[in-house]
Amino acid sequence: MQGAQRPKLGGTAARGVADPSARKDRRSLAAQKGRPRESTLSETMRGSRTLTKRRRDAYMAFRVEADMEAASGLTASQKLIDVAKGAPAWLLIAIVLVLSVILAVPSFYALVPKGTRPWIPLALVAAGILAFCLLASLTTARVSEQRKNTRERDRQRLIGIYRPLVALFLTRHVTTCSSTGAPRLHHRIENAAHALGHYRRWTVGVRRAFRALFDHQRSESGEVEFGGGFPLDKIVELTTTKAAVADGELLEHVRRAHRSQYGDPRNGLLTEEEIALFYYIQREHERLSRRCG
Repeated sequence: MQGAQRPKLGGTAARGVADPSARKDRRSLAAQKGRPRESTLSETMRGSRTLTKRRRDAYMAFRVEADMEAASGLTASQKLIDVAKGAPAWLLIAIVLVLSVILAVPSFYALVPKGTRPWIPLALVAAGILAFCLLASLTTARVSEQRKNTRERDRQRLIGIYRPLVALFLTRHVTTCSSTGAPRLHHRIENAAHALGHYRRWTVGVRRAFRALFDHQRSESGEVEFGGGFPLDKIVELTTTKAAVADGELLEHVRRAHRSQYGDPRNGLLTEEEIALFYYIQREHERLSRRCG
């Protein structure tokens, strides 16, 4: 037994190097062990992505629902405003009066159900505010429309008749002078005393004397220095042609100026009515020019 010899280890096993077949088996086993780990990781990532997508979808659904609720609330408010704007003023005033009578008369107030009674003051205040705002809006719109119509009418008067009338005096120069017959108070007192004793009926004398106290007896005369005579005929023709846009005061001045020429030869001087017509044309032209631009 002692003389038996142990077998020698040789080759690759003696050097401690593993067998290639065994190494391949270990690699395949490690690969088989690693595969479940990779699949588990990918499944986890896919699950997290699915969860994130579900959360995003839920959030988007919540936002859509919130937007729809806001839009429905806005639509309801818009409809309420449209109904309030379309309600006639007399209806809102009638509602205010009915609610006021219900609150003022106890017998009527007792007929209202108890659950509705606390809402009556609120309804009264709301209806009153709506009626006031509606009346204010209607008044503002009416005033604005009247101003617009007046401005348009003044513009037509300016362009249609007053500009052509003023153009008649571009080459005609009118010179006027005025005088005062009773500039001081004692002059007017003398005129009043004369008027008081000049009439048989004392009532007429008192009335004329009262007028004389405030009558300065102003008179005015004028003439056209050069450029031709006073264009009354052309003024009458133009006023007759543009009668649709001529105001009543202008027509009255033209009538008086034309009437003043009957049987009153003044040797080229202008009558007081013609001077008044000239001043009125100039004054109205300036006023309408400032108003209409």
